[in-house]
Amino acid sequence: MKYLLSLFWLLAAAVAQADPLPAEEVFKPEIHQSATADGYRTEVTIHFPDGYYLYADKTTLGGVVGEESRTPAEAKEDPYLGPTQVWHQPPTITLSHRDRADTFTLKTQGCEENVICYPPTSWTLQVPPAEVAANEAVMAQRATAANVEPADTAPAAQPSLFQTKKNEVLPEDQAFLVDAQKGTNGQLDLHYQMPEGYYLYRHSLKAELDGKPLALPLPEGERHQDDFLGEQEIYRNTLRFSLPDVQGKALTLHLQGCAEGLICYPPIQRQFHFEAGNSAGGLTTTPAVAAETPAAPPVVASSDAPSAIVQKLNDHFLIALPLVLLLGIGVSFTACVYPLVPIVTSLVVGKNTSTARAYRLISVYVLAMGAAMALLGAVFGIFQINLQVILQKPWITVLVALLFAVLSLSLFDVYTLQTPRWLQKPVD
Repeated sequence: MKYLLSLFWLLAAAVAQADPLPAEEVFKPEIHQSATADGYRTEVTIHFPDGYYLYADKTTLGGVVGEESRTPAEAKEDPYLGPTQVWHQPPTITLSHRDRADTFTLKTQGCEENVICYPPTSWTLQVPPAEVAANEAVMAQRATAANVEPADTAPAAQPSLFQTKKNEVLPEDQAFLVDAQKGTNGQLDLHYQMPEGYYLYRHSLKAELDGKPLALPLPEGERHQDDFLGEQEIYRNTLRFSLPDVQGKALTLHLQGCAEGLICYPPIQRQFHFEAGNSAGGLTTTPAVAAETPAAPPVVASSDAPSAIVQKLNDHFLIALPLVLLLGIGVSFTACVYPLVPIVTSLVVGKNTSTARAYRLISVYVLAMGAAMALLGAVFGIFQINLQVILQKPWITVLVALLFAVLSLSLFDVYTLQTPRWLQKPVD
């Protein structure tokens, strides 16, 4: 009898230890929200430990109508539901929506592998107050900018004679919002926020604490072929990471970013100060405020002189035309034109060549070249194509090099390049 009682208590203890955790303790959703050019971007990540999984088709996010994207799910032969789609790693649900919403409802269902399946569970998620305040500030600034015509503080990058208002960009204090908050465990949480179409360079993100460099645990960025700096790592939309307990009085953050296809901003600083008499406590922050010196306006990647010239030509188009003509004539006396002298001479010097015929040949040659270049320039100007950047792509450079290598073979009599006789005879 004593043996049976002992066995009973051992089994009871084993069962008690095997009691599953409540779903609320296993699956822990986290919500973040940021303002975008078209409205808002809400991200919900559902954290859970190894050995558990979630059903993708039983997970829904409600609260506002918008466009939803999710972490891809995996196919699974589930012992309870048969073939289905599940997440074995914490998924992220991203909702892009135009209307404002601070409260969301998450419904999901998950299981502990080979142990138990939980019933459907619901959560009511609230956007963190700091992010709500940041989003309200962004929207208020945009509303003000929409009602008041913005000052012409900076020309758009790569200005052209066909420039339009579609190239207007946000001031740096609206384009790059930075917030710092002390976490419950004493860590410092940093949050960078950008609208759609803007990005930050990973290499530009640096920090100083009381004037001394502070290492930042930056996550891996997105690979991006930048128009100005070549291949770079960048961050879009939002960036979050945490620092261990920060002991100091003044935190300075350095950053630099761009509006895609338009301009690159100068290096920017954001300063955050510890409250007086509190070495590790709350922070008085100045998000979206530049450093001690006044913020410089956005600048183009090249110097300002060409931009100013183009702007003046834009304002005085009729004056620009004869100036461009004179500039073209001036270019004809540069060294790169010298190789054309023997080529053109060979066309006009020959048997039975009169002065009038020579002028006609030269005029046809020059006007044809000029018309072709003018047409190309107009096309690239209208569509604002940066030909220099396009031609610097490696595969284009390789193709051009191969083309010249093949053409050079004609110098060694490998083959002969000759104008068709029916076209050459009238010229001769």
